[in-house]
Order: sequence, then structure tokens, then C-alpha cells
Amino acid sequence: MAFRFLAKDSLTVTNALKQATQARTAANAVATQANAFRKALHDIPETEYSELSNMLRIGSENTGGSTCTVGAYIKAGSRQENPGNNGVANFLEHLSLKGTHNRSEKNLVHEIGRMGASVNASTGREYTAFTIKCFSRDLPQAVNILADIVTNSTLDEEAIERERAVILHDMEVAGKDHESVALDHLHRVGYQGTGLALSVLGTTANVKENIQKAHLQEFKDSFYVGGKTVIAAAGGVDHDELVGLVSANFADISTFGSTGYNVVDGNRFTGAEIRDRNDEMPLAHVALAVEGPALGHPDFVPMQVASAIVGSWNRSLGASAYIASGMARSVHQKQLCHAYSSFNVGHSDTGLFGGYYVTEPLKVYNMAFKIQDEWVRLGSRVTDSELQRAKNLLKTHLLLGLDGSTAVCDDIGSKLSLKAPRASAAELCDKIDAVTARSIKEVTDKYIKDRCLAASGVGPVEGLPDYNELRSNTYWLF
Repeated sequence: MAFRFLAKDSLTVTNALKQATQARTAANAVATQANAFRKALHDIPETEYSELSNMLRIGSENTGGSTCTVGAYIKAGSRQENPGNNGVANFLEHLSLKGTHNRSEKNLVHEIGRMGASVNASTGREYTAFTIKCFSRDLPQAVNILADIVTNSTLDEEAIERERAVILHDMEVAGKDHESVALDHLHRVGYQGTGLALSVLGTTANVKENIQKAHLQEFKDSFYVGGKTVIAAAGGVDHDELVGLVSANFADISTFGSTGYNVVDGNRFTGAEIRDRNDEMPLAHVALAVEGPALGHPDFVPMQVASAIVGSWNRSLGASAYIASGMARSVHQKQLCHAYSSFNVGHSDTGLFGGYYVTEPLKVYNMAFKIQDEWVRLGSRVTDSELQRAKNLLKTHLLLGLDGSTAVCDDIGSKLSLKAPRASAAELCDKIDAVTARSIKEVTDKYIKDRCLAASGVGPVEGLPDYNELRSNTYWLF
């Protein structure tokens, strides 16, 4: 008996040692991968910055390769508009690619085509962007084209009339995107009386007849100037060469814009709701948000992690039942909605932390309560495993979002335009890794607990709780 006992005991010890060895091997492998990942982050080249005498700022990152992306980012979005000309920034962006004093629209298209380049233009709430992706050897030509688009657009009367129809069609298409409509309503109701409340596409009346060439020229003269323009580039681009090209091609750009332009400024957040009720729609689209930190604020990263903990879910995904987010599992088990997503939107001096969901009319109430309940939970109990999962997920998404010269160029240009600090990939990962459960509690107590919120609903939203109940759901009573 003693012999059998010792043999069994010896086997147990052997298995324990084997398991410990396997655990050490796995830990060493993880550590090796982590060190390789960290080294790769630190091997990414630094971003270089310059500023010209006309206050035009330049930022670039030489990541190597035979291609590059260069862009002009102008602090001219819907936030710089007023109710009388809302939509002018987007209108001007459309027209900027319709010909300049040096190139007709046809010549512009042919020249870009011969380069094998691609051009993209977009308008947001706080800036307008024009980017060109091309071979690195064609950077001089690309910068020349950018300068021509920004400084020499003709604003031809015939082109203006043609673009009215194009933009009205865009507005019609956007009106069918219920998620965009709900989030647009969220800005409209949350930032009442400020430029952030204005839609990027503008109003139908303004686009149809109110915006004329004089309005476009006034807006261009006010904002398409050196003090509000950033040139960014990434890929196979030398910073000193870029500075020389920008200096030569943007030499005639004005430093300051015309005075007297009426901008509805400020970022006042208002707790309120808007319900665009339509009971003929099969599903309700709801967005809820509190005021969050600005893009460059120290609290922005912890709020990003908090948003990642809440996560997202869509029942159309094949593996939707196995998503690691506790919120997602609960929503799946109870079949509370068709899809939901958490967001943390940063502007230059404010932000929105919230959630959007799509559900059936009878589940609108329960899903709203579920999202708010999850927000409040973040301030009381966050497990180590869900915190680590969220941080890993966030790092992956952020780094994938910087994969390629166009993404890096956009990141440089947008951050410079909004005057938000731009952290390197290594610094960003360090900030994410530094977030703790206590950090999450501090930011949720600051931005969510007992705070006013904005709510918007599109479709059959009769079941959405009234504002007073939504407001009371921002904290727990014990």
C-alpha cells in the first residue's frame, strides 16, 4: 500500500512539474511576442512637423515604400457655418474638384489618371480634407494639384447648379441611413445653438437656393487660408522635400481669412431628446449619449476602453452568440435587439460617449435600460478579464486603423487640424495599458454618473423612456 501511494504521489508531482513547465513555456512565448510587438511599435518612424511663415502647418511620417499619401486638411466644416449657410462647406468641397483657374475638370481628371493616382475629398463637422495617393516620385505633382484645388478653384456658375442636384441626391440617400440620421439628431439636440448642431450636408432649402456663388466665395476666403490649413503626408516621403514643395506651391495663400464672418461658436452640451417617430418603419433606431472628453483630453483613452468594454453586437454575425463582451452575451440571450454598438466620439473641445441600437418596437424600452445599466456598472464593478479583453481589442482596432499611408496621413492631418496631441503608436499602447478598473470608475463617475444626456430616436419609438426616466437611469440607488 505504501508503495502504491508513493507511486501515485510521484506521478502527481511529475504532472505538476510538467504543467508548471508548460505554463512557463507559454508565459515565455507570450513575453517574447509582447517584446517583439513593443519593438515593432518603437521602430515606427517619428512624425516630423514644420510651420511656414504664413502659419500653414506641415506634418509627415516617412514609413518608406514607393507610394505615399498627401493631403490638405482645412479647418472648415459644418461647425464653422451658421443656419443661413449650413451646407456651404460640403458644397465648396464638391466644387473644388470641378476645375481650377489652371486646370479644367477634364484636365484635372486626366492628369490624375496619368499619374495612376487616386483622389478623395470629404467634409466633416470640423474640417474638410483633400487627399491624393500616388507614387512617391509623383509627390511634387500631387502637391501642385492640391495647392491648385485649395487656392484656385473657379466656382463656376454652371458647376454650382449641377452640384445642387448631386448634393440633393446625397441628402436623399443619407436620409435612408437611419443610423446616420439618429447620430445627426444626437448632435442637433445635444449641442443646440452651436455649430456642432448643424448637419454636414446642410438643409434642403440652403442647398436648393440659398447658397450662391457669393456665399461659397466668402466661406473660401474666410477658411481656405494658411492659418487654418494643414498639409500632411505619409509613406515614402521626405519631410524636408515636402516642406520645400509646400512652400513653393502655397506661397500665395493668405495667412488670415476675411473678417466679419458669422460663426456659431462654442460647445455647450444640452440634455434633451428628439423623437423622429414613424410607426410605419419595422424597427426603431435609437442613440443615447452623454457629453464625453475632447479628442486630446487625458480622459479620452480611458473612455475609449470603457466603450470597448460595452462593445458591440449584431445578430447577423455567425458567431454572435460567442462574443466575449458580457453586454453582448446578455443582449443575445435575451434577444433585446438586432444590433447595438458603443461609441466614443471626440471633437476638438468636447465629445459624445454613447450607444446606438436597432430593435423592435416592443423592446425599445428594455434595450435603453440595458445600455444605461451597463454604463453605470462600469463605475462599480469591472473584472480584470473584461478590462484586458477591451484593452487588447482597442489596441488592435487603433493599430489596424493606422495601417497604410492614407490612414496615417489622415491621422496626422486631422489631429493637427483639431490641434489635438498625436501620440505615437507606442505611446498610445502605453496609455491603453495604463488604464485600470479604477481609471474606468473615475471617468464614468465624471462623465456618466448623474449627468444629463442626449437621446434621439427614429422610427417606432413610442416605447423609448421619457427624458426624466432616462436621466434617472444614469445612477443606481442603493
